Amino acid sequence: MSSQQNSPASGGIGLSGLLGVVFVTLKLLGKIDWPWIWVTAPFWIPFAIIALVLLALCAMATLSHLLKVRKIKRRLRMKPPLALLFACALLCVSTLHAVDLRDDSGTIVSGGTSQVLEGATSQRRYFLFQNISADTLWLNFGTAAVQDAPSIKIIAGASIVFESSYVPPDAVYLIGPTTGAKFVCKVK
Repeated sequence: MSSQQNSPASGGIGLSGLLGVVFVTLKLLGKIDWPWIWVTAPFWIPFAIIALVLLALCAMATLSHLLKVRKIKRRLRMKPPLALLFACALLCVSTLHAVDLRDDSGTIVSGGTSQVLEGATSQRRYFLFQNISADTLWLNFGTAAVQDAPSIKIIAGASIVFESSYVPPDAVYLIGPTTGAKFVCKVK
């Protein structure tokens, strides 16, 4: 017993492809004396039309952006670099209020032993950790930190920041080789 699958046909050569084959055949048989650019036109004209439409869309988007920028500049009545600096500062202040940050900075309590830096919370919106010691420190989220993978290695002077799009809600664990190694931790 054999099974047959009935599926609709898809693809195919299309009208422009068929015209292109006919034109190339006529040119090769000497029936038409057109330049090759027009003989192959059915092949490249659809792509040219798509490219022109995309170019027009890009031009409209750029024009729209320029008009918005001009409108913002008029509102601010400042020179462009100063306006950009002002907009960036306004954005930073509106997304992160320094007075709202909690300082969880400290030191390694017991070298070689994982310690809880921050409990689990779904309310965390910002997390900054900076290693200000001479040692390498390790962070882990959700489980005790170890001085190897899968913990995150934070070398001396380095930092890690989570903000806006993703901040881990898990408990934060920390480990370092030396008691008293200092770190900075800011949380919102």
